[in-house]
Amino acid sequence: MVLRNVLIIVLGFQIVINATRPILTLSAYEMNASMLEIGILTASFAALPLLIAIQAGKIADKIGTVFPSLSGC
Repeated sequence: MVLRNVLIIVLGFQIVINATRPILTLSAYEMNASMLEIGILTASFAALPLLIAIQAGKIADKIGTVFPSLSGC
């Protein structure tokens, strides 16, 4: 029961997050944004994961990969 609810919440969250990218791009196009502005808007979605991945890699180098894998981080 709890697992099913968690999976439904995660699925809904993923749908919303992944639907945001094309909707924002199309909205910017309809507002007559330039291709450069649309490109920057689209690329901005990768900025935060890039920074998080760099920090996560540094942590994994310090403590190894076994503990983060087992803890689910």
